[in-house]
Amino acid sequence: MKTRDYQIDNIKGLLIILVVFGHMFLASSSENNWLTTLIYSFHMPAFIFLNGLFSKHINVKKVLHFGCLYILVQLAYILVVKTTNYPWIPESDIIVTPIFHVWYLLSLTIWYLLSIIIKKFSLHPAFVLIISVLLALFVRFIDLGVDGNYFAYARTIVFAPFFFAGYFVSLRELLNFRNRIQNFKFFWLILTVLIVGLNVFYFGNDAQNWMRLFFGYVNYSHFADSNVVFIGKEIVQYLLGSVAIIILLSLMSVNRGFLNRIGQHTLAIFICHPVIYFIVYNHARRYSPDTLKPIMTSLVLTVCAIIWSLVVERLLQIVKNSDN
Repeated sequence: MKTRDYQIDNIKGLLIILVVFGHMFLASSSENNWLTTLIYSFHMPAFIFLNGLFSKHINVKKVLHFGCLYILVQLAYILVVKTTNYPWIPESDIIVTPIFHVWYLLSLTIWYLLSIIIKKFSLHPAFVLIISVLLALFVRFIDLGVDGNYFAYARTIVFAPFFFAGYFVSLRELLNFRNRIQNFKFFWLILTVLIVGLNVFYFGNDAQNWMRLFFGYVNYSHFADSNVVFIGKEIVQYLLGSVAIIILLSLMSVNRGFLNRIGQHTLAIFICHPVIYFIVYNHARRYSPDTLKPIMTSLVLTVCAIIWSLVVERLLQIVKNSDN
């Protein structure tokens, strides 16, 4: 693309704000509720789809870049979590067991590598998508005896279909599809209301289990559902993520604005924002999710985290420019 697609940047801006807000809500709320299930049901699938969309020309250098970035960020957050006394940290294999959000950098590295292999052998899109979905369902039913976060293997496999769906869609096809669905905005708006209602009245009543499902790394053995019910829930997860992507393409503005500017800095915000989360985690008061207090607290922390991330990014740019 010769010019930036404002809508894509708007979508990325909204998604990264939801990522940050979702994390801050976990730190300021006493438990999960419909709001967390709503956010986690689609924000990472949509993000991963967009990463796949812009991965058509990935090369080995890019793979190595993200692999090194993963190691650097993982080492940095090992120091952060130890300094802030964060209660959940791997006791062993800490280098290859991503801390908190760092799994995404490792998963991206693996997906980028797989995209190179797919391109080299000209694998058919239908074949790749079917295999990725079957593997995603299968990995939920096997117990390897290791943490699902180990090498980020569970999330990498569970969310892979969204990455490959984006990878096999050309920008021209996406734009044509967007133009067609925008003629039915009222329908997508109604569907959005129905999905929010589903979260409020169904997912929210069993938020703990649905959150474990949406996290993507929890094995079937940790759920009380039968095989058929669990597979049904997995399919619902993929349907929700897919429908959310369509809704975003149909309803998000195509004009330049605040979200557009935020959307151009998603990587820096994603990497840096948890510093605020880790700092406040052991000190923030946790409120009932049924009140406005955790929402207001999370909004304030979200603003602080985004500002912090942008400042760090700017400082690093200044240092880089001075070296040149």
